[in-house]
Amino acid sequence: LSLRVLQFRGRGLDADLLDVTAKTRAFAHLWMSASVSQPVSRRAEASFRALTGLPAAKRSYLWSGEKPLNVGTLGELAVPAMLAAKAEGREIGHGQGTGRRYEPFVAAIGRWLKRLGVIESFQLERVSKHRKDYEVRVKRSPQSTEVLITDVGVGVSQVLPVLVQSFYAQKGSPVIFEQPEIHLHPRVQADLADVLIEASKLSEVQFIVE
Repeated sequence: LSLRVLQFRGRGLDADLLDVTAKTRAFAHLWMSASVSQPVSRRAEASFRALTGLPAAKRSYLWSGEKPLNVGTLGELAVPAMLAAKAEGREIGHGQGTGRRYEPFVAAIGRWLKRLGVIESFQLERVSKHRKDYEVRVKRSPQSTEVLITDVGVGVSQVLPVLVQSFYAQKGSPVIFEQPEIHLHPRVQADLADVLIEASKLSEVQFIVE
């Protein structure tokens, strides 16, 4: 799994490229060449990051109110990004026309995880009232016991940063994924395309998938 987030430092096209393969650099340059005439919003400012390998799940995540730019090089900021989105009151829409509904960011990520068939339920909660660390608890099936994310397979940890970055990215931001389907079940691979389509519709995020 490798994710590359390409956003810009201003209205120019001088992106900061970090850990970029030749093929991905070609994709980025192709996108920039095709976008010369398009204004780039300052709200889409970020740096070019690479998410390589499988992100390691943790038993708890410390968060002190920071707002990460993206999910981080190894997906280590996916949970802080969700918490920041929750603190901002961000919502994700789903459905069409008059049936369109909006739900809290974390709940929407959980809904997508369930739709992908990775888990049955997803909870992100503070460990205790007066602490700054949080834990992710999931259920694999309706009959299973709720456990920490570290106690289930790597599927959740692999898909979670992709979901979060897809909906967390600023409006109009280009996002490059390199083989996000590796190690995933074929059905999950197919459904992952629906995630990118939905995120693109909601926030005009532009995806390039290798």
